[in-house]
Amino acid sequence: MKVSSEFGFETNTAERAIIELLFLYMILCEYQLLDLQASVRGFVDRMSAAVSNIDGTITRETQDARVAVARVQAALDGGQATFTAEEVAKLLSAVGPSARIADSIQSDLYTLIECLSFEDIQSQRLDHLARASNALNMGIIERLRNGLDSISVEDVRAFGVATARATRAMYTMPEERDVFDQVFLDFLGSPGDKATRAG
Repeated sequence: MKVSSEFGFETNTAERAIIELLFLYMILCEYQLLDLQASVRGFVDRMSAAVSNIDGTITRETQDARVAVARVQAALDGGQATFTAEEVAKLLSAVGPSARIADSIQSDLYTLIECLSFEDIQSQRLDHLARASNALNMGIIERLRNGLDSISVEDVRAFGVATARATRAMYTMPEERDVFDQVFLDFLGSPGDKATRAG
């Protein structure tokens, strides 16, 4: 007699149920790693853009200051000992770019600060992936101790649901949960099923 499993397809043996459960977790690992790869690329792009913007701003302001200093030097060399208030204001504006630099690069600095936590966040994601795979593997090994014939399809399904719920509850980041939900939508029911999607 076939048992309708929560995998989203029919399963009639414990062996097939285990294989299908392993398959789902293999897909989960692959999708999580692909999402992680996209995060790394985004991180590199944001970091490069921020550094480039900061470098460009500082270079421009430094060049403007050098031009202003050269003008002052030329004026002094030419015998102009006094400057009008307007000329002084222009010179001060050109040679004192620190306030403008701070305003110009503020958002880029925030981006760099956010990027400092990137390694920790991605390390957590990899740790969650490893812990989920380990829990699945240890659970399957425990059930196979007395032989495959001693395991029922219902036991595999109950173990699979419990492990999947524990995996999702472990995830602390929306990106992880989104990837999980894509893989385990049929396995744990519809997104509106709050009881099955607890955690």
